[in-house]
Amino acid sequence: MTSDAAVAGAQLVWFTGSADLRASDHGGLLMGTAAEGEGAVVPVFIIDPQVHLRQPPFLVRRLHAALVSLGEELQMRHGCPLIVRQGTAAELLPKLADECGATVCHVVADDVCERPRAMMMAGCAALEQSGLQVQRWDNGLRATAYVADPTALPASFPEYVKAVSALPPQAPLLGEPEDGEMPVLLTPLASEGVPSLAELLAAAEAVTPLGARAARSLAAQATLPPYEEAIVRWCAEGAARKALAAYVTDGKEAFADAQLSDALGGGSGIHVTGSLQAAAAQRLATGGGRPSDGLALREAATRAFSPALSLGVLSAREVLASEGL
Repeated sequence: MTSDAAVAGAQLVWFTGSADLRASDHGGLLMGTAAEGEGAVVPVFIIDPQVHLRQPPFLVRRLHAALVSLGEELQMRHGCPLIVRQGTAAELLPKLADECGATVCHVVADDVCERPRAMMMAGCAALEQSGLQVQRWDNGLRATAYVADPTALPASFPEYVKAVSALPPQAPLLGEPEDGEMPVLLTPLASEGVPSLAELLAAAEAVTPLGARAARSLAAQATLPPYEEAIVRWCAEGAARKALAAYVTDGKEAFADAQLSDALGGGSGIHVTGSLQAAAAQRLATGGGRPSDGLALREAATRAFSPALSLGVLSAREVLASEGL
């Protein structure tokens, strides 16, 4: 289906990077598709250098892989491009809404971390000041009252854990838009596109404070966590889903031995340091043996899927619902 923004308006779906960089189990896409008469769905991602690039190079690589994958998934499933702009969400989102005649924006609930949370709150406030309706969706593994009412948060973390642990997990959202079902703009908005990895890394270096930049030694810049080449591959939605299916089907030991045998990043000479787990991986790489013999009980799954879950390439609800997990 297609929709002309001049006739039917449009809906922004703001992908923020806060565990929402996927096409499945995504509340914003589902709400946009279900909103009959509200017009085309316009997926957008704003690269805010102070939020998305103020992090180590290996995290920038993961973000790049996730953004490229998201753009490919949206195009393949829905014929809908991911509109990418660089700057601040508070400045750019109202402009995007004006360009396509949007009247509503769908965005995930606020992140718990300070910088992304501030970005999301500022972006939503700017949209509302421009007259747009902002609709939030809950990405949580468990439904709590705190998304709608942050003042209801318990006074201490132990109280929070106790309260949340008593709640049942949420099932993945049903009714994922079928291929070709999502209404899209006849003429897509202009997009800067996902920058190349080299461009993102250079931009990240540029926004790194001088003190932090000076503190990074040449050796530190060349250091990657164990299995980073595999992990970056699993920051793409299709590859992450395939890896999760293999983990569920084959089990931890077989999965680790097949997928996590290379602790040195494909023989690139990049060494791993910084944790007991990394040291164990280094010993395996230099001394032989199977990864499953040296990895801790839950380390194979943690290494493989935590980055994808953090970015939202995989849905925590879908992972929990997977057979055997």
